[in-house]
Amino acid sequence: MTTTMADQYFLKAKEGLFCQADESLENLHYALSYDAEHAPANLLMGQIIAGQLGDWNQAAAFVNQALATRPDDFGTCLQAAWFWMGRLDLDRVDGLVQHLKTLDYAFWEEIHFLESRVAERKGDLKAARKAVKQARLQVAVQGGAQFLESEDNRLKAKQKLLNPKRKKGKGKSKKAKKRKKSD
Repeated sequence: MTTTMADQYFLKAKEGLFCQADESLENLHYALSYDAEHAPANLLMGQIIAGQLGDWNQAAAFVNQALATRPDDFGTCLQAAWFWMGRLDLDRVDGLVQHLKTLDYAFWEEIHFLESRVAERKGDLKAARKAVKQARLQVAVQGGAQFLESEDNRLKAKQKLLNPKRKKGKGKSKKAKKRKKSD
């Protein structure tokens, strides 16, 4: 596989991303001038424009171009799904998750984790925990398993905060009993 000029400028942009955002944007413009359909450059351009400049509409155009160019590439679809998650476009993320499930080369732990985030945003903490547990069954790296376990614990704590269980068998509180005696 040969490295094109677009690839070279994309790699330069990615390399300088954290310390030289302006230079990275310039390199991405060069990359896209050589190949307007360069999916990684389009994705990165969209992420920078959304994150640095806050222009979600322009950023979305770049992400959509990447998806149009490589609709069956797992990495492209996954990054696009996270982009839309940042925009809280949950229907779009759901559609991408369903598409990701159809691809041959899929990291199921990533898909299930993304599903858990969507379910959490929709307020379905039970489904979110179920998806995290599915991700834990698929994960191959110890660090990933620990992260998913902490995610499950976080969701469990959130569930308890939002849905506290009442203690059974206690009956009336002491204050209620005192009020009744004084009446």
